[in-house]
Amino acid sequence: MRSYYQEGDLGHIRPWLEANTYVLDHVNFPGIFITHYSVGESVDKAALQPEVETNVSFGGKLLLIGHDRPTPPASPTGPWPIKLYWQALEPMDKDYATFVAIADAQGQIVAKAEGAMDGNRYPTSKWSVGWKVPEVKELRLSKQAEGSGYAIVVGVQELNGSVRLTPSSGLWSDNLARIGSIPLERKLDRAG
Repeated sequence: MRSYYQEGDLGHIRPWLEANTYVLDHVNFPGIFITHYSVGESVDKAALQPEVETNVSFGGKLLLIGHDRPTPPASPTGPWPIKLYWQALEPMDKDYATFVAIADAQGQIVAKAEGAMDGNRYPTSKWSVGWKVPEVKELRLSKQAEGSGYAIVVGVQELNGSVRLTPSSGLWSDNLARIGSIPLERKLDRAG
């Protein structure tokens, strides 16, 4: 754990943190950021990697390394947590927001979650080049979805902005990248 209250104090520590750690979580207090890093041989590096690699760059600023496969929720309407893995490609002076959605075969968004990246607990303007940061967005379906072939789409834009950064691959529409698909099979009730 480290507390952050003066950027200049990190100059000599930052390169080591970037090369040898993985950011697990952040908490903000007035004037202080606390970052939880995983460090050392006891950390299972494979467990900190996404299940599905995507390697989609958004505007050359942020790389979506990948995501974990969403687990079907207990309730048909959710929540569907989707864990994304991000990496800073360049120094950033702006804070970014993400848009994550599930779209049906007709291209209609059936569930979405949007807002500051990682809830703005650790704003992207504080990230260093190379930092890897996980983010979880929870999606809720407005009704029980049927069928299969639902696409997972992701977008990035400046916080409080409206223009999305262009993805390097998987362009779907409106500067959203299609990063995968999930089956949403209808559950039938069986009378006995």
